Amino acid sequence: MIRSSVLKSILGVLLLVCLVQAASAASLYVAASDSSSLSQSQADLICDGINDNLEIQKAIDALPAEGGEVVLSEGTFKCTGVIRPKSHSTLKGQGDTKTFLEFTNDGRIQVKMSM
Repeated sequence: MIRSSVLKSILGVLLLVCLVQAASAASLYVAASDSSSLSQSQADLICDGINDNLEIQKAIDALPAEGGEVVLSEGTFKCTGVIRPKSHSTLKGQGDTKTFLEFTNDGRIQVKMSM
């Protein structure tokens, strides 16, 4: 009996910790210039279809040091420069048939490897 109640208490605490961590993770939403009006109305940043890497990078830079995610809407993001994700961050879209990153000139995603 005692072991069962202790185990339930421990599991309850672990669940609470996981929920707090999930709730505290930062998430910023970036909409493409050709995304739906609903996506744009819910976005933290809206791209103009020119140098969209600047708005994406602005969202990445706004994430706290402990990380978070930048979520891209459906649509095409036209990137002419470098996107540099930072540690503990995630860049994600709406799927491989809905979100597109179009890189021209010297545009790319540059990931820094640490050893």
